[in-house]
Amino acid sequence: MTAPEVPDEAQQLRTEIELTREHLGATVEELAAKVDVKNRAQAKVAEVRGRATGQAKNGLARARELVTRTGKQASLASTQAGARTGGALAATTAGARQRAIAAGQAAPAPVRQVAAKGAVTARKYRGPLATAGGAGLLALIAFIIWYRSKR
Repeated sequence: MTAPEVPDEAQQLRTEIELTREHLGATVEELAAKVDVKNRAQAKVAEVRGRATGQAKNGLARARELVTRTGKQASLASTQAGARTGGALAATTAGARQRAIAAGQAAPAPVRQVAAKGAVTARKYRGPLATAGGAGLLALIAFIIWYRSKR
């Protein structure tokens, strides 16, 4: 009766070894994924970039909508005021300015902060920004030409 037990034990050991190999392989894959810092960083950057882009697009869309709505109202009011008297035009311009301010205040706080900071920085560094923008544009054009020539 000992002969039938030996093959069962051998088969059981083979099964255990195979399960251990599978478990070890999965563990090694998990560890490799954790150690791959570059891919994890790239994934995190892509995630953050996607969120930031989505928030910026939403804020920009809301701001455009408010400006368009305010601009139409100001344009209509300006046309009506101009038809009446020249003095009323100044009042309409002030009203349009107030509506534009209200539209800016209606934007989300992060959008307002970034816009204000960007405006101050742009005014402060107008010349260097224009130079950097031109250089960036030239670099982009050179890259596109180089990339197309590789094809």
